[in-house]
Amino acid sequence: MTLTIICLAQADGWVHDFQLFKDDIGDSIGDDILLKVDSGYQGIEDLHTNSRIPIKKPRGGELLELEKSYNRRLARERVAIEHVNRTIKTFRQIPESAE
Repeated sequence: MTLTIICLAQADGWVHDFQLFKDDIGDSIGDDILLKVDSGYQGIEDLHTNSRIPIKKPRGGELLELEKSYNRRLARERVAIEHVNRTIKTFRQIPESAE
């Protein structure tokens, strides 16, 4: 297993990450690759079966302790990429196009 971060797509201006995934890279990622995403990717399971997304709290209900544990574990695994994303944005390591 490798923990490689690859920039696969970028867009002019503000485009949500999930929209980029659907438009540009969704079909190019094999099902053997595990995607760990945040709750902004609701519905990714329909496009990529090997995906992990946090469990949403049901309306008017609460999550079970096992579901909370799963969400915490997923968040701990994802925090490294969030730090990389912040660094890329802070230091503008990926060029932005002129609008």
